[in-house]
Parts: sequence; structure tokens; C-alpha cells
Amino acid sequence: MKMTLHSLWLCAGLILACCTLTASAQMQPLSEAELSSMHGQGIVAMTNTSLNGFDFSKVSLDADIALSANLRNVRLGEYTYSARNGTGADLDISLLQFGRSDGSEAQRLVHIANPYFEFVYRNAADGASREAIGMRFGFEAISGDIGMKINTLSGSMAVTGIAADGSTVQLDSRSDALGGKRWDGSCTAPCLTLAQVGA
Repeated sequence: MKMTLHSLWLCAGLILACCTLTASAQMQPLSEAELSSMHGQGIVAMTNTSLNGFDFSKVSLDADIALSANLRNVRLGEYTYSARNGTGADLDISLLQFGRSDGSEAQRLVHIANPYFEFVYRNAADGASREAIGMRFGFEAISGDIGMKINTLSGSMAVTGIAADGSTVQLDSRSDALGGKRWDGSCTAPCLTLAQVGA
């Protein structure tokens, strides 16, 4: 008992002595040779490109992400469009699922590499005429189980599937007469509709 108390007092003294020590660091200048041997990269990268009179600004997250998430009622671009108003939004996703809860541990996560946002501008000589005309969200790579229910979509989407008889069917917003604006996936058979794209 006496030995244990003595050991406890000794440990408490050492801890107290360690806690009272202060650590300090001071910045030191590096030579050009030392700087050239250093490597680093930020987690966010931005690139600007131009094509066919449009400017593209891409903001990417240089990271690999494992995600398990359920998103409901995602709506972007709400305004009135008389030609085809649809649900009143350019993008109306009632359900978007990354990963699943009813499968194995590996199926619970979706792996995403380098997600990015890209903004598209109409190129103009003066700032008053320059305007943002579109946005894109994507990934350099994605793997895993993804489920979705899309009601309307403005933009370009192409999905190829296999019908029950083994033939190839396609969902392609570029075949829409109004250019895929507020498109609900309706098409002339044989084709794949937005309502049929679930996972």
C-alpha cells in the first residue's frame, strides 16, 4: 500500500512537471534550394477554360469521399417557364440515395473521387453582357449503389438500359423536341423514361 501511494505521488509529480513545460516553435526562412524540395497541394483546385464562345470555371475538391446519405426534395432553378413549366423547377429530384441500408457493409457506402462544380458563362467583351448560363455538378469517378427518383430535368442526360426482352433501351434528353428543358422523361417507345430509372 505504501509502495503504491509512493508510485502514485511520483507519477503525479512527473505529469505535473511535463504539463508545466512549454513547447515553442519559431518560423525560419528557407533557402531557394530548400523551398524547391518542398511539395504540397491544396484540397480545392480551380481551373478556367474556354470553348466555342463559352467560359468554364471548374472548382474541384481534390479528395476521395465515402458517403452514405439520403436526400429528399432537391429542387434547383425554380421559376416560371411557359413553354413547359413541368413541376416548376429545372431540377426536381424527390429522392436521391447514396448507399443502401439493407445490404452488406460494402454496399452501405458510395465512393466518390474528386467531386466538382463547374459554372458556364457566355463570353462577352464587357462585363454587362457577360452572364452565367449554366452549372454542372459531377465527379471524376463514382462507385456504389445509387438510387433516385427524378421528376423533371433541364440539361443533358443519357442512360442506357436493358429491356426485359434483352434489347437495349435508352433515355436521352437530347432527343427531346424542347432540348431537354423541364423534361419529364416522356418519350416514344421503345425507350427508357425517368420514372423507370431507379438505381
